[in-house]
Amino acid sequence: MHFEPDSGLNALFTGFVAVFLLDGVKQVGASIALKAYTPGVITAALLEIPYGIYTFIAS
Repeated sequence: MHFEPDSGLNALFTGFVAVFLLDGVKQVGASIALKAYTPGVITAALLEIPYGIYTFIAS
């Protein structure tokens, strides 16, 4: 998806991706801190974190 640089949608998209990435980091961090499986850690490690990093690097 392509947004114009000055568009308000670009800031909204960036905000959503930031929340998505932070949720992934939170899930993995909780799993490491508890030294146990936490719900969502696999999705976070395989989907949320890589997508968030890729999106911020690509933009």
